[in-house]
Amino acid sequence: MRSLAFSLTLAVAAAANASTAWESWLRQPTPANAGRVAAIGYTVALSDAEAGPRTTRDLETLAQRVRSGEEAALRLALRLTVTTAPGANLEDLHEMLGAAVRPHARRLLIALRKTPTVHGCPGVDFLGPEFVDQPERQREETVKRRAALQSVSDPALATVRGKCLATLKDDA
Repeated sequence: MRSLAFSLTLAVAAAANASTAWESWLRQPTPANAGRVAAIGYTVALSDAEAGPRTTRDLETLAQRVRSGEEAALRLALRLTVTTAPGANLEDLHEMLGAAVRPHARRLLIALRKTPTVHGCPGVDFLGPEFVDQPERQREETVKRRAALQSVSDPALATVRGKCLATLKDDA
C-alpha cells in the first residue's frame, strides 16, 4: 500500500513537471531547449480569451532574443513560421524576423541556411504597424533592408541571400 501511494505521488509530481517543448524553452531559453521546439504549445488547454494574451507575452520573450541576434532564437522563430497558423502569432513572428534584417542580416542568413524546413525568407518584407499608411517610410526601410542583405558577402550565404533579396520588392 505504501509503495502504491509513493508511486502515485511520483506520477503526480511527474505530470506536474511535464511541459511542452515551448514551455520548457520559456522557462529556460537555452539553445538546446530552443532546438527542441517545433510549435507553440501549452500543457494546459487555454481558452481563446487566455491564449491570445499569453502567446503574445511569450512571443515577446522570443522577440527579445531575436532582437539580440541570438542564432538559436532566430532559428526558433523561423521554424515557428512553418507551424504557426495564419493570424496574429504568425504576424508577430514575421515582424520580429523582419526587424532582425538590418541589425543581424548575416546571422539571419546563417539561421535560414541552417533551418532547411523553412522555405523562402519569412518576414524579410514584413514591415510592422509603425509603417502602416506611410509609403515613404516603407520604401526607406525596404532600401535599408536590401542594403543590409547585400552587405553580406559570404559565398556560403549567397543562395539564401538571393532568396531574401528576391522577396523584397524592388520598387523603392
